[in-house]
Amino acid sequence: MKMMGVVAAVVATSTLTALGCGARTEIAASASSCDDQACPAAPVGMHNTCSDVDGGACLAVCDDGLSPCDGGCCSTVQLSLSSYLSCALKGDGSVWCWKVIREGQTGTHTNWVRTDPELVDFGASATKVNVSGPICVERSDGIFCRPITSESNFDSDIGDLLAWKPRDVHYTLVLTEIVTAGLSDDGQLDWSVYWPEKDDFAHSQGPWSTAKFGVGYTCGLDANRSVRCFGLDQSVGNSLYSGILGGPLFAAPDDPVEIGGFSAMPIALSGGGNPFACVLTALGGVQCWGSNENFELGTGKWLPELPSSTKPVDVLSLGPGAHVIRISSGGDKSCAIKDDRSVWCWGDFTLCPHDHDPFPVPQFGKVSSVQEDLEHVCAVLLGGGVACFDWGEDNQMSCLPDIEPYLVPGL
Repeated sequence: MKMMGVVAAVVATSTLTALGCGARTEIAASASSCDDQACPAAPVGMHNTCSDVDGGACLAVCDDGLSPCDGGCCSTVQLSLSSYLSCALKGDGSVWCWKVIREGQTGTHTNWVRTDPELVDFGASATKVNVSGPICVERSDGIFCRPITSESNFDSDIGDLLAWKPRDVHYTLVLTEIVTAGLSDDGQLDWSVYWPEKDDFAHSQGPWSTAKFGVGYTCGLDANRSVRCFGLDQSVGNSLYSGILGGPLFAAPDDPVEIGGFSAMPIALSGGGNPFACVLTALGGVQCWGSNENFELGTGKWLPELPSSTKPVDVLSLGPGAHVIRISSGGDKSCAIKDDRSVWCWGDFTLCPHDHDPFPVPQFGKVSSVQEDLEHVCAVLLGGGVACFDWGEDNQMSCLPDIEPYLVPGL
């Protein structure tokens, strides 16, 4: 099964979309009139129709069953992964979750049991979903969570719906594997580790524009889009400390340290697994800093040449011109999406023979987004579908183009 073939879509009329940005608004894809049959070729998952305004200009329209997403049209618009549970947000605002469970080992082969996605009721349409202990969603009226009471029996392990309210303000959901976190309308950051078992909310004075939580540390962008980090640095492997905080071993939540060398340049942030973080630069490149125990910095160099870095270093070998538009990290892995919607990844990929430089993943085809954790990498495919690799499985992702991901059923 080749993934380039799974992104074909059914043609029928549905939602109008702005190409490339996922905005739910009408736009003219061309000044040509539909009467002239001169519409440009529609992207995958879309077809052309005629507007009843602008003189009947061509419009690119999502095919039936697809919704606007970043880069085009998708059946799923967002993913959240953890080591025991994965969830998908569909275009209609519904949340579907499934489990990928380890069940023993046969030689070097890990035996996985995958459940089919099941609907998890959150009482109203969601705009984001996050798995970080509880399953939490962002709705128009705030953040709501359902606790996970067991990691084995999906049918009975989802608890009652509860509102997440450390303070009586409105929050947007911060996407993170580690904690449940929210960003208030005035840029203040609140989070909880064990909620809802106990009220252990923590707070960082902002204003923040976004944040990413790792194990014991947090990095984010402030109101000026400068990168700042706080928390506790950790020793990793043969490196005394990771350098994730840029040198200091501790920084308080209300006194974060600024990671130098950016001049307010970053426009995206990610980090996870071993203490490391990456930023997408305004020029379409990627820089990372922190631990390099599992090639997280994307330089192709490993211990002892570059055990860690307190300063951001360029991720090399991302192909001609780089042109990266999105990045994500999870576990000890990172992936970048280029402007042609291709995927490149680096980090802890044990089957990669090319000195651990970033490598392309053509098996995904064109994607809207990619999400990683310690044992999985999944992509939202433009035109419909979600495809995943599992570690220790026959389809473990590597530099080898003949290894295929699997399609998650129903997504």
